[in-house]
Amino acid sequence: MSFRAFFLCCIFWLLVLVGQGVTEELQAGSIGVQVVPTSNGELVVLQIVPGSPAVAAGLAPGDLIVLVDGQPLLGSEFSTIVAERLWGEVGSSVRLTYLRPGVAGTRSVRLQRATLQGALKSLLGVKMLAPQAD
Repeated sequence: MSFRAFFLCCIFWLLVLVGQGVTEELQAGSIGVQVVPTSNGELVVLQIVPGSPAVAAGLAPGDLIVLVDGQPLLGSEFSTIVAERLWGEVGSSVRLTYLRPGVAGTRSVRLQRATLQGALKSLLGVKMLAPQAD
């Protein structure tokens, strides 16, 4: 992976965690996962925000997300999936289908998006950014 691709991935996973600033009209919520894309578009969970919807749903680092709301991630654009599928209005829900290493078959969970601002303090290397006006 090139430095540019790595840098863009880091920016996008931070935005997934923060779940802010999609639009001024929409209060954006997050499910509380730090993810990075694979070379084919699926998402690997790197870290879970303590107390987040992802914790309650049982997601774990290493899980491979293959579908978001029934949409396959193969060949998908990372930034589009983050902005249009993982973020959403606080209280709205998203269904993730994922594979867990060492476990046969897929698992599916529905998560309700939430505001996670206070929960990010426990993550190393994560700094809360203020939303930027367009």
